[in-house]
Amino acid sequence: MYEQTLSEAAGFHSAAQLRGLFVMLLLFENINNPEELWNKFLKDLSEDFEHQGYTSKEAESLAYHDMKDRMEAMNGDIKQWINKDYQPVASATHFVDLKECEKKGEEMKSLLNVEQSEAVGAILDALDFGGLFFIDGPGGSGKTFVYNCLANIIMGKGKTILPMAWVGITAALLPNGRTVSSICKLNINDFYGLESHGDLAEEVFGDLLANGDVNKLAKVAILTPRNKEALEVNNSVLDKMPGELRSYTSLDEITHKDGGEINDSLNFTTEFLNQMTPSGMPPHLLRLKKGAIVMLLRNLDVKNSLCNGTRLVVDDMGARVLQCKFINGPRQGQMVFIPKIKLNYEKGLPFIMSRLQFPIRLSFAMTINKSQRQT
Repeated sequence: MYEQTLSEAAGFHSAAQLRGLFVMLLLFENINNPEELWNKFLKDLSEDFEHQGYTSKEAESLAYHDMKDRMEAMNGDIKQWINKDYQPVASATHFVDLKECEKKGEEMKSLLNVEQSEAVGAILDALDFGGLFFIDGPGGSGKTFVYNCLANIIMGKGKTILPMAWVGITAALLPNGRTVSSICKLNINDFYGLESHGDLAEEVFGDLLANGDVNKLAKVAILTPRNKEALEVNNSVLDKMPGELRSYTSLDEITHKDGGEINDSLNFTTEFLNQMTPSGMPPHLLRLKKGAIVMLLRNLDVKNSLCNGTRLVVDDMGARVLQCKFINGPRQGQMVFIPKIKLNYEKGLPFIMSRLQFPIRLSFAMTINKSQRQT
């Protein structure tokens, strides 16, 4: 199965994306033959470095260490799966260019207004002795610009930083940004309470769908208080979209929380599991079309901004891999692979539910909680 997944993805001809996909599979799936897969797809995994002029051995090393870096960003160790002794090769993609960061930071600093300059100056003055700062301002006031200015100046000084944001779409706007939940292991619940009536899908998305402008489509979303309403609106919008519909069904299983088997399986039939769509889980029946806006439900590759909450647009659909692209931030327009992975859920259940599915949901509508920091 995993060989077929990698083979399908290799057909899209993107070595960097393929490495990211391989890391996701290693982290989220139980692969019995990782080194065999590494050897089989080594040429595909390293071809971008060869095209840059590196020898085949250097390209292999760069590919391996790129996967190693991605693993470490997800608190993993690649040697658990692929234990190789490649010597590091100097590459611009594997270290921070201090002079470039310093130059960019100073250029950004020169563009700050008075209030921004005061904030940046105070924070830089506190680098050696520490401090806690809160920057507030309305949307569009330049907070993200300040953060990036600070990040470049501080990295230019040779210091290590850890930029964090509440959701992936915001983390993607920061250099090497990561979500707070991925670092602090936070659980955030949905809001409950209100109901909406009327054909919101037509009112909000009707003209945009008719024009087929993905960029404008990605800037609009319907907010709902609960997960249930978001699912309903998303399916309604998808039905109105032009294009061929493709459906993906999940494989659902249950295990005992203590690791044992579920004895009375009649109480938890496959049909029962298929009907469940808990918060933070993809639906059993995932319906997609090219151009659909989706949201990532797990941290897959934080080093490359594939974080929980990141919104993407579906560009191509395979049987085992989706090709999507970022719709905003520094990686806007860049392609990424999304594989099927096994996701677990147990909150409020007498068992652990496992679902093998693409870790995404449609994102024409989202809960109020998920919409935070999506500006």
